[in-house]
Amino acid sequence: VQASAPQATASPGAASCARPAINLTHIDLPTAPSFGSRSLEEVREAAEGGDAEAQYLLFDYYASGHGDEADRPALEWLTKSAEQGYPLALYTSALIQIKEKEGAAVPQALFYLQASGERGFSDAYLQLYHLYRDGKGVEANEDTALSYLRKAMEAGSGTAYLIVAKGFLPGNGRGPIDYDAAYYYAEQAAHLGCPEAVELIIHLLEENLATGDHTELLRYWRRQLRPTH
Repeated sequence: VQASAPQATASPGAASCARPAINLTHIDLPTAPSFGSRSLEEVREAAEGGDAEAQYLLFDYYASGHGDEADRPALEWLTKSAEQGYPLALYTSALIQIKEKEGAAVPQALFYLQASGERGFSDAYLQLYHLYRDGKGVEANEDTALSYLRKAMEAGSGTAYLIVAKGFLPGNGRGPIDYDAAYYYAEQAAHLGCPEAVELIIHLLEENLATGDHTELLRYWRRQLRPTH
């Protein structure tokens, strides 16, 4: 996905992530890039020079419990990174705002998620899918939810493909049962690195796709579930 959105900015006081009292321990934060060969001081220097990724790295570093309690400006670094439109910072800021509202979205969070998705972070579109599907802070709208699910798929989300795969299984509540379609989408999810999709593929081959000999396919997918090194 091309990063086509305008630079995300937050008005003073609008970004709830600017408040230092939020508990981050119960928020599923995205995996941050590593420092690589850089030291903490080198990352800090880059952050102070305006590098949005470095600013997010410092947020992640302090939010993970590093540093003295008196020197953990995690959320300040997150705010700086989000104001520059760094996708992981936008997404994380949105999660914090949603957590503060006990799972419901607020306009700023929706804006941040949209901007994060447009910058290529597929989990942001998945979050929007769930919010609109469940009506969390927005009016429930299945068409809007599915449009975000498609965007997540286009952005390469294995989880999004898995959601579609499960929609073709019994009990999905909204469409016909189609094990071949479930297998197809689960296979796409697995190739995008979704371990749960591999488990679904094995189950489908063992229980639901009776036509043909699946011995070799099962052997292949079981190896993916338990790779040998």
